[in-house]
Amino acid sequence: MRGKQTAPTTKTCPYCLMDDVKIGATKCPHCASVLPPEDEEEKKDA
Repeated sequence: MRGKQTAPTTKTCPYCLMDDVKIGATKCPHCASVLPPEDEEEKKDA
């Protein structure tokens, strides 16, 4: 049996590629780039 998978709490910044940006953040804490809204990122992945 596998354990339940939890939803990710972080995402990767598309500009500096740091992977510890919190989900829902509007600005990257590393490079200060304004991040695209969550729904636009989902459209790119689909």
